[in-house]
Amino acid sequence: MEILLNNKKYTIKNTCTVSHLLRRIGQKKEVAVFVNGRALKYSEYDTTYLSEQDEVRILRPLGGG
Repeated sequence: MEILLNNKKYTIKNTCTVSHLLRRIGQKKEVAVFVNGRALKYSEYDTTYLSEQDEVRILRPLGGG
């Protein structure tokens, strides 16, 4: 099935959670994830299953000072 990941089409398995997606793209869990505009809590990454045409945004924290 296809989702929109950071404004690009991306194909995933039908039983893909946010955690699975992050592992598949090689991203650590220390990121902010939005699914269809809703910010997820870190504790929801393992239990949130993605659906066809979901819009997923992954934002990495910025360092600096």
